[in-house]
Amino acid sequence: MCEGSEKSGQAAMEYLIVAGIALFLLTPIILMGQNAIDGLRKDSSTLIARQTLNMLEEASELDYAQGHPARVTVSAQLPGNINETRFVENMIIMTLNVYGRTGDITTILDFNVTGSVPNTPGIHKITVKAIDNGVNITAD
Repeated sequence: MCEGSEKSGQAAMEYLIVAGIALFLLTPIILMGQNAIDGLRKDSSTLIARQTLNMLEEASELDYAQGHPARVTVSAQLPGNINETRFVENMIIMTLNVYGRTGDITTILDFNVTGSVPNTPGIHKITVKAIDNGVNITAD
């Protein structure tokens, strides 16, 4: 009985050693995968911000071309790492936290743009309304 017990104990120990070595060898691969996923998440938030600005630009140009009282409401997604969205004369500037730094994504229009957009991530209904000499962009 002692001999069989020693053999099963030795087999269990060998199994633990093999499993431990396998986990040790897989750790760098898991870490590289996690870093790649994190990079994709940050890159996708930048892409979401760019798409949102493009959507606002298209809606603004359409309303401006039609003139007052043109209005359109769009559903826009704001990324999770957004700091703020500013409207400065003829520019829409979205500030994001990317890779530990803040960066701006900017759209320049041919006319003045004013308004305010929330700084909370998610999907928001945003109204673009033609006004005298420009457009006004606000969240509903």
